[in-house]
Amino acid sequence: MSYYIDEYAVLSAVKTILDADSTLDTLLNVKGGSSKVILGIERPDICAMPTIHLSFLTRNIDPNTKMNNILYRVAWFANAYPDKTEDIETLANIGERIYDLLDDVLPSVSGHRIQVNVAESGESSAVDMKEPEGRPNHFQSLTFRIMAKRVT
Repeated sequence: MSYYIDEYAVLSAVKTILDADSTLDTLLNVKGGSSKVILGIERPDICAMPTIHLSFLTRNIDPNTKMNNILYRVAWFANAYPDKTEDIETLANIGERIYDLLDDVLPSVSGHRIQVNVAESGESSAVDMKEPEGRPNHFQSLTFRIMAKRVT
């Protein structure tokens, strides 16, 4: 039996929590039931701001307990003001909502029992060098730890 937990399953479960929140939809300017939560290692070159990006950082599996110890990152991006300064209010509001939605909330991953989902660290505002759509933007992030074990 494999004790490995699929990273897509973890990130999809986190995405489900974020997509279900109407307050976050308002902060992200989501229209028509679409999603502004992107999974994977890189964001698209073209994406409507503000947006959230989920990525898997590390995984360790304890050989004795078979527990998956996972770090994943939630980053959120917002366009800069016309003078290229950051929109700190938008970034702060999105970050606070993400923290409220995810810290100590156990996502549902089929076939696994999630025992911990906790924010461990955060990254302060930084300039996004990719600049989707050629517009300056900034981002912040939180790193979360999930501990999960396959249900036998």
